[in-house]
Amino acid sequence: MKKILIIFLLLMFGQNLFAQKVTYKDGTILVDEKPYGYIKKQAWDKFSVQTLGNKEVMFVKLIQDTEYYEVIFRGSGKKAYMEAIIGFGKSLAKILVQKNMLTADGINAEGERYFLQDYGTVPAPLQGQIKGQSGETGTSNRANGIEYLPVQRDRSQPLYFLYEEIKQGTVDIAKYEIDTETVTGGMQVNQVFMLPDGLKVAQANYLQGQDGSIQILTLRDNRVHTLPYSTDKNDVQIAEIIARFLIGRNYL
Repeated sequence: MKKILIIFLLLMFGQNLFAQKVTYKDGTILVDEKPYGYIKKQAWDKFSVQTLGNKEVMFVKLIQDTEYYEVIFRGSGKKAYMEAIIGFGKSLAKILVQKNMLTADGINAEGERYFLQDYGTVPAPLQGQIKGQSGETGTSNRANGIEYLPVQRDRSQPLYFLYEEIKQGTVDIAKYEIDTETVTGGMQVNQVFMLPDGLKVAQANYLQGQDGSIQILTLRDNRVHTLPYSTDKNDVQIAEIIARFLIGRNYL
């Protein structure tokens, strides 16, 4: 009887944890609608993880010429590495809550240990390029970006921009995804462009509803390009503008 009661309590405890609702809105992590901490986006490639008292405990930055973020723990100085994905802020928020990372004063040491177990190893694409926990260094094997060839087709054929798909004539040449996230200064739109097989070849972002510029990172040569952004275009129309830019320069 005692064993059954213990199992029942464990199951109930596990269900309560699983039922936690984690959201990421306007730079704030909410657990069951209550503030838990902050992930403040400082630039298109940088984040600051802070306690509710605005103490920075983790700093996240995109590693140049890669598709990975470097996560630096301010207290211990230890580093972790996470893949740069669409909606990174939302993903990181869930991980911080799942591992019980944040406290009122800083970082939960046990949570940091679990985090480093999962993300503390230098990923294979970065090995030989950056310093690891032991201090080893080397030369980048990704300095020239990724290698790929655009889809072969008759480039004289008309382009068709469908929902998240791009055709030239009857040939599928690319696809794209659009996501938004709240950052300091407004709503940021992120767009990713891929070959039909899913290989990511470019990513772009801009602040929605504000005249300014579109930043485009092409992963073949790791170059950042800038295009003007006007509020009279919606996100799908902007995707077409970016795609035409990429196609015209043989990125797609």
